[in-house]
Amino acid sequence: MDEKVQSFEYLKVPAILIFIFPNLSADIVISALAGSTVFFMTADEYSGLQKLILTFVSFFIGLIASEEATQYINIIAPIQISYSVGALITSAFAVNVMLLIRHKLKRYKRNQDPKHFGNSNDDE
Repeated sequence: MDEKVQSFEYLKVPAILIFIFPNLSADIVISALAGSTVFFMTADEYSGLQKLILTFVSFFIGLIASEEATQYINIIAPIQISYSVGALITSAFAVNVMLLIRHKLKRYKRNQDPKHFGNSNDDE
């Protein structure tokens, strides 16, 4: 009896997510998980803990922003995609886009600093 109860422990997280986000469907959750897995597999420049945290952030961004991203993609793309494809794309690319913007803002701020005026070293 105790083994059967323990075998359903993995259902807690999806149940909590569906309780928090009542409009979630299984295909969006699976697609966001797949997109965050793509991010995890391609994010080689981060340490283990950073990679794990960013993977969870990627997963939750895929869950939260899938509908909005799908609407924007449907405006731009010549084909119509579903919310699950939007969740996959959003969770795979959202963290990378945010980190790219952060990097560009740091470079812009550094280039505006008078101490670094004329310094063309863009290694940061």
